[in-house]
Amino acid sequence: MFVSSVHAASFNASWNYRKSSDSPRSFVQSYSYAHAFSFTPQVTSSFGLRYTRSYTGSSWNDSLVPTLSLGINNDIFTLNLSGTSLRRRQEANPAFWVNSWNVNLSSPWLSNKDIVNFLASYGESYSYDTGSPKKVDVRSKTWGITLSKVLWEKLSLNYSYAGTWDKDKLTDATSLNQSHSLSTSFFHNWGNLSFGLSGQFNYSRNSQKSRAGEEGARFIVNVNWHWEEAPPNDVLVEDTVAVVEIGASEVDEISFYIDYGMREPVPFFVRWDIEVSNDGVDWEKVAERVSLPYRFSSPVTYTFVRLTVTDVAGERVEVRDAKFVAYKVIEGKSGTVTYTTENTSYKVNLSLGYAFTRFLAAHYNVSYGKTLPSPGDSSKDFSQSFALSWSKYKRFSLNANLSQSLKESGGAPKTESYSLGLSANSELLDTLTLTSGYTHTLSKTGGRKESSSDNFYLSLDAQIYPDLETRWTNSLNVSGGNKNYSSSINITARLKPQLTCVANYGYDKLWGNQSSWNQKVSAVVSWRVSDILSLSASEDYTWNSDGEEISTFSFSTGIIFSDKIQTNFGLNGNYGKERMITHYFTISWGISRHLALRFSYSGTRKEDGGNPWNWMLIVTANF
Repeated sequence: MFVSSVHAASFNASWNYRKSSDSPRSFVQSYSYAHAFSFTPQVTSSFGLRYTRSYTGSSWNDSLVPTLSLGINNDIFTLNLSGTSLRRRQEANPAFWVNSWNVNLSSPWLSNKDIVNFLASYGESYSYDTGSPKKVDVRSKTWGITLSKVLWEKLSLNYSYAGTWDKDKLTDATSLNQSHSLSTSFFHNWGNLSFGLSGQFNYSRNSQKSRAGEEGARFIVNVNWHWEEAPPNDVLVEDTVAVVEIGASEVDEISFYIDYGMREPVPFFVRWDIEVSNDGVDWEKVAERVSLPYRFSSPVTYTFVRLTVTDVAGERVEVRDAKFVAYKVIEGKSGTVTYTTENTSYKVNLSLGYAFTRFLAAHYNVSYGKTLPSPGDSSKDFSQSFALSWSKYKRFSLNANLSQSLKESGGAPKTESYSLGLSANSELLDTLTLTSGYTHTLSKTGGRKESSSDNFYLSLDAQIYPDLETRWTNSLNVSGGNKNYSSSINITARLKPQLTCVANYGYDKLWGNQSSWNQKVSAVVSWRVSDILSLSASEDYTWNSDGEEISTFSFSTGIIFSDKIQTNFGLNGNYGKERMITHYFTISWGISRHLALRFSYSGTRKEDGGNPWNWMLIVTANF
């Protein structure tokens, strides 16, 4: 690092080489340079450049990212201007570019004068590739403003507005999205009474224009998604699972891009199972072993869509800029078609609290919300809860709570849930605490009882000696025709400051419509022998009513040879139906103040063969 009164510069580099038995070798090299300028205390600027190139097997890809920023700060306003250019290249594919700039403006003077807090922003970006014909040619604009104000130190007002505009020059499709959000809250205490009232109003409008093709006009539907079972090492394999949250929208088609920036779709030979659900718990399968994109036989109005990879045809499919995209398809149109969606929602919340005495207090909370999408079905949410606490005695306290929630959505049956809870906490001695409780839950759909459960629990914490602690927990759950009892004992002993032993025993039994039991014992020992050497070991043993017995173990050693050289090695494994032992080794070496090295290796021995292994070498340089 070179520093002067007006400049600061740094350079970093890293080289990462990885090899394993079940994947091709990979090599990633990365370089970055940053330079900051301080013209005056009020005017600053920075420049950065980052380059990364990676090889996987015989294929390669790289990226180049220059950035530039300017900041102006004074008593009146704060202005931040930044620009970024991204170039990505991939073997046998054209280069992909994203050029963007953004500006943010705020006013410390208005905030200090307690007039209003505000932040305004504007930005543009241009995405395209150099192919012929092009796959990507999109221009985008974003803008927004946020205002907030606190009145009388009790009432807060917040407003925000945001807009986005996109134009796909290849399809001549445009999209304009605008949203408004207004929220307010008021909190105050009058003696023993606390009062809170809050509300939020949201409105959004999305208007898209697209040319109709042979299959109609296709419009993107805004959805959220996440991996439920993520692809290991960013490679699609069987049982990879993703969940797409559609919400109140209506979807006709769904597709998946392994690289959305370059608009690279998932290969057709990857097969998926598709399921739908309204609650994310109960799923209905609508398609088996299909390719994406997939057109549903009728519009999907379920809240969630789950997609599971069932086959990849033995191919290696890497995901880089993964994204699921949902579409609304309007058929029977020609020329340019406009599709507009709107969504209005509001929610109010009231909370009341009252302290009858120093020992007795109550709290009540109620909320109501409504969502009005167009097109789509409206939904309502209502919930209320009441809690009572009593703690007259130092070593004894009682708590009770009651809650109710209701939800209605379109023509779907109304769902209801109720909960009643009681708990007691008793500090019998300074070293002995007893906690017990009971909870009853009830669920209904369309006025009909769906499920109910009763749960009882008891927990005892004891400090036998200053360095010997134990916890005993018990719970009994009664639901439908089943009863489930669980019990566990935990003992923690600090034999000396550097040596800690933890032992656990657990028992679980299910009876009623089904019958089974499971037991487990485990022990963990951690020993910091010296400032140089540390050891840890663990052993678990599990057996159950099916006659299964599984033993797992682990052992690790850490050695600090010096401030610059550290190592860690060990092994772990299990003995059961499938026996397996894994050994690993890691060394970190700070060669100098500018150069460091890290090497790691792991290998596994399996009873059925295979014996996978991998090793990795990383070298970093910092100046």
